[in-house]
Amino acid sequence: MWRHARYLAGEIARNRRDLAIALGATLASLVLSLLMPGWATRLASEIFPARDIVALAKHLGVGLAIALGITIATYLRIYRFVRVAYRVTARLRAGLFAHLMAVSPERLRMASGGEMASTFSSDMQVFQDSLARVVSILVPSLTLVVGLFAAMAWYSPLLLATFLVLAAPMPLVTSWFGKRLHSTAGETQGRLAGLIGLLGQAIAGVREIRSFGRGKQVAARFEAQSVEAVDEGLARERLEALHPQAVAYAATLGVSATVLASAWYIDQGMVTMTTLIAFLTTAVLAYTPIQEASHSVGRLMQLFAIMDRFAQLRSIPEETGGAISRPAHATAPDIRFDKVTFRYRPDGFGIDGLTLAIPAGQRLAVVGPSGAGKSTFLDLLPRFAVPEAGVISLDGTDAAELRLDDLRAAFAVVFQEPVLFKATLRDNLLFGSESAGEDAMREAARTAHVDEFASRLPGGYDAQVAERGANLSVGQRQRIALARALLKNAGVLLLDEPTSALDAASERLVREAIDAIPRDRTIIIVAHRLSTIRHVDRILVLDRGRIVEDGAHVDLMAKDGLYARLWRDQSEEGDLLPA
Repeated sequence: MWRHARYLAGEIARNRRDLAIALGATLASLVLSLLMPGWATRLASEIFPARDIVALAKHLGVGLAIALGITIATYLRIYRFVRVAYRVTARLRAGLFAHLMAVSPERLRMASGGEMASTFSSDMQVFQDSLARVVSILVPSLTLVVGLFAAMAWYSPLLLATFLVLAAPMPLVTSWFGKRLHSTAGETQGRLAGLIGLLGQAIAGVREIRSFGRGKQVAARFEAQSVEAVDEGLARERLEALHPQAVAYAATLGVSATVLASAWYIDQGMVTMTTLIAFLTTAVLAYTPIQEASHSVGRLMQLFAIMDRFAQLRSIPEETGGAISRPAHATAPDIRFDKVTFRYRPDGFGIDGLTLAIPAGQRLAVVGPSGAGKSTFLDLLPRFAVPEAGVISLDGTDAAELRLDDLRAAFAVVFQEPVLFKATLRDNLLFGSESAGEDAMREAARTAHVDEFASRLPGGYDAQVAERGANLSVGQRQRIALARALLKNAGVLLLDEPTSALDAASERLVREAIDAIPRDRTIIIVAHRLSTIRHVDRILVLDRGRIVEDGAHVDLMAKDGLYARLWRDQSEEGDLLPA
């Protein structure tokens, strides 16, 4: 908790201007509020008895001016403190997002997308609201309490010392409640994150849920988790409601005990009755800010619990690259694997001791049965996955020693399930190549046969694409992804099963687009349908992470090994298209 408190204090302190105005407004409000009792006393004791209308009007004007000053000071205090909270939240949100963007894709794939969404939505909103309450109420309340305790010390240091000793249960009560509030707040936010995660899974898998008739069961599971979240939330609310009352009661016990002790002090001539009354009046004035501060402690504990969740995301290590630069848009590199090993799990190899060379400009296909390591092979090239052993080099330079941005600039990737963004078709095509001109974009679109359907969309290239391209066909999404990769103008094009989910017509268009790519680029294709790669320069056959065959289509068919067997299986299943 102290680590979180230091972080918050540092972030809040960065907003010096807002903080200075807010604290100044707090002090102004306090001073003006202290003027009101004297104003009311003079009104009753001097102004009314004098029956002077002019004096009354002037005095009322002074009172209205004081009230206006309090109103303005209160507004400035609340607004400036809330502004500080919003700015701290914005920096935290941006920093957390930037961190996640620096985490390796493989680690992000292993994380729960729903819980991450919860962190950036509900957790961040609760953090912002709680911080706004803490800085706008806790800080002024503590300021007022300190001021009142200073006044109590001025009246009688002896009485204050007695009160502090006899009111010792107050910090103990706050500590007890604080620990439990921190625990329950963490459980509540975790439960809410689970709910959002379940919601995301249900929406993503709605077709499976309905096709298997599991809608009622999933809804019942969601309701059960929702009830648990409500119960945990109510438990926290009970603690928050009880905490300030318990603190106030402990303070009352301290005041009562101080009164008893004061009887002896007065008898001994150590304290006068007037001093005691002034002291007790000031102590009573401290009740409300003490209660407000105690209630804000609950929000502070909630704040710390949420920061624990933020810290979990922060603990995911970022990617690390080397320091060697590689020119942007350099020619296709010679690629070499030297005894490269990678495992997703300790009990199985994704890639096992792979050694091969891929000359610049070669068109290489990677095939094999499911789980052979084909997609892993592609992930290793741009370091979406990091080898456990061995070296992958580009033009003789270890990829691990290259700057990550420079390394990835050498590759353009088309994934098996390409992601399109909620934006225009033009924005999706230019993603990562914003500086490309209109002519270059349209040329890439023509090469990938995007222009064939773009002209039919309302708005053409300015047509809106739904999230993940939901308003486009699979083939259209694949062609957009291919055009986007071509527009990047990278030396190496990586295609992960680009036609596995396409119909014959769409596959033929994608295949024609790939064939039209200039020969000065290296193309590496992971393929399921072998008919799409029969004319490539070289075919690599993987099985259990090892190279079992390597050669051209004709040579591999003549060997009558695994490749020939896969070809015959697809021929019998009718999964091959005419060349």
